[in-house]
This record gives sequence, C-alpha cells and structure tokens, in this order.
Amino acid sequence: PVFDEGGRVVAEDLGKKLERELREHRDKVLGNGSVWSAEAQRDAACAEGEAILKELEQVKTGVDDDAGDGGLELGGEKVQEQEQEQEQEQEQEQEQEQEMEIEQEQEHVREDPRQQPYSRDDSAPVRWSMQDLVKVPDSKSDGTFGLPQFYRLSEFAVFKGMMASASPLLPQLPDFVLLSENYFKRSWRLRSVRRLKNVICFLEWVPDKDKLSRLCSDAPIDPKHSRQLDEMLNNYVVEGPEKILQAEQLKLIFRDLELGEEGQHFLETRKAISVAELKEQLGSQSFYKMQRGRYYIGLSLDEAEHLRCSMHHLRPSQWPSQTGVALRCLGNLESVLHESLLDAYGPVLSSAELDYQQEVAEQTLRFANS
Repeated sequence: PVFDEGGRVVAEDLGKKLERELREHRDKVLGNGSVWSAEAQRDAACAEGEAILKELEQVKTGVDDDAGDGGLELGGEKVQEQEQEQEQEQEQEQEQEQEMEIEQEQEHVREDPRQQPYSRDDSAPVRWSMQDLVKVPDSKSDGTFGLPQFYRLSEFAVFKGMMASASPLLPQLPDFVLLSENYFKRSWRLRSVRRLKNVICFLEWVPDKDKLSRLCSDAPIDPKHSRQLDEMLNNYVVEGPEKILQAEQLKLIFRDLELGEEGQHFLETRKAISVAELKEQLGSQSFYKMQRGRYYIGLSLDEAEHLRCSMHHLRPSQWPSQTGVALRCLGNLESVLHESLLDAYGPVLSSAELDYQQEVAEQTLRFANS
C-alpha cells in the first residue's frame, strides 16, 4: 500500500503501481526472494513488463489528448444540443398541456341563453272549426291569406326588443307554406319577445281538388342561366330546323338536370319536344307539377293533437268528398320511415301529381325550425 504524509492509505495509479512492483522485483538478487531463478528469465520478464507499461502510457496519453481543448469543445456542443432538445421538448409539452387546458375549459363553459324579457301574455289558443277547411281561401285586398287563423310563412317575423328591429321578412318563400296563429301570432312580432316553438307537425290541405291548377313560376330565366342552358343543350344532337328533342335525348337531359322522376312522368305522355318549349317549361318549373290550391301549414302540438282526433271522428256525410287533409310530422323524415305522413282523410294524397311540392314544403318548414 501507498501512504501519504499523514500515514493514510491513498489510491495508487495502476501504471505507477506496476512500475514500482517491476522495479522492486528487478532489484532483488537472484535466488534471494527473487521470482526468477535465472538472469535471462528476469531480463525477458522485465522487457515484457516495460512494454506493457509503455502501452499503458500511450493509452493514457490518448485519453488525455481527447479530453483536451478539442474534446471539451465537442463535449460542450453535445451537451448544449441535448439541453436545447430538452428545452424544446419541455416547451412542446407545456404547449400541449395549455391547449388541453383550453379545450377542457371550452368544454365546460356553460352557454346560457341570452336573458330576455319573454312575455306570456295573450297566449290563449285561437279556436277554429274543421268546417273552415272546407272553404277555398281567397287572398285579401292587402295580399294576406284568406283565413284569419293562418298566414304565410313569408310574413313571419320575430320581435327582438324595443331597441332592436324585428327580424327581416323572407318574401321569396313559397306562398303555399303557411303558419298557424296557434304556433306564433302575427301580432307578437311587433310588440313582445316570445319563445319560439319547434315546428314538429304540419297540415297538408286541399280545400277543393276540383279547383287545383298548375302552379308555375312567373320569373323568366335570367340571361346567365339561359346561356348555360343553351351550352348544355348544344351537347346533344338536335335534328331538324326546329330543333326537336326525341325521347332518348330527353332521357339524357333529364338525367343531367337531376329531374329523373319529373322526366319519367313527362315521357309517359310525350315523346318529343322542341328546345324552345323545353326552355320555357324549365323556366316556369311546370315539370315539377306543383299545384295552386294545395297548402302546407305549420301547427302547434296541441293543435295537431286536436286535429288528428277530429280527423278520426269525421264521417263522409260530414265532410265534402273534394276536400282532403293530411297530418304530417317533420321528425318522421329523420326516422326509419323516411316519410312525414301520420294520418290522412279525403283526396289529399290521390290528387297530388308528384312529391316535389311536398318536399319543398318540408324543407322550408325545416328551415323555419332552425
């Protein structure tokens, strides 16, 4: 063992330890405690020991060189890169935690409705008789609907308060879609804030099937759409100076215009048409077979309940054969039924030519419900 000045044992370098032991064994007299019995053995062993010491010294020198300035610089760069990577990872983790906290906060934020001074005055139901549905309504001089318990959806508006204007009217909505006074009274739109009900049930009503007529659009095709229609029709082979379209061509045209059902209904009665007449009928929307004198009315739930009960008590002697009513439910469209019909009485279904007008009414009332 090696001792320091205070007599304590200290750790000795391996190279120095081997060098010391080699020197001690070499200096011993042969045969007197020496590990070698001959001088040649001693010299060979000492030479091998010195070679090992020299290799150790070379290894030590190489390690010291690597730990010099260059080694320190490379080591410092690696340490710095590792620290930067760790900082970036920590920043990313912090950002992710903050985003998760924000998302959780947004999920738990309560979205309370705006506080409004909702009124419940003048909420008594408007009573009307089933016999009112037998009458053919005539528009009044001011353009409003002929029966006081119904009004056009295009006249519907909501009062937003004294300091705000009422919601704008939508005159583009079809005139055959109506609302009942029991769903929302027209007088409320000018004087009180009301909670809106969901449009769940509606009435399809034909006052007199014998007075049904074709409902066409009065607005002509605008020049832009007319040019687009001409470009489309030019893709089909048109024979003769009058440009007559035959059945096979019409099938392709109706398919491309997504008028499959309407086109099939048209081809059952006609097999040819001129381009000019086709454009005229597309502009007037006569292909859709909509009917003037057929109405769709949004009802309140109480009103729909009483109406269905009254329909079940109707007898032929109490009801004209030309008047038809059908009770429908918007929610049924989202069910496996895919059909809004709940109940019907009279020729309301048999007098319809196509389903397009009904689909327009359903989608319009769904829009009002949103």
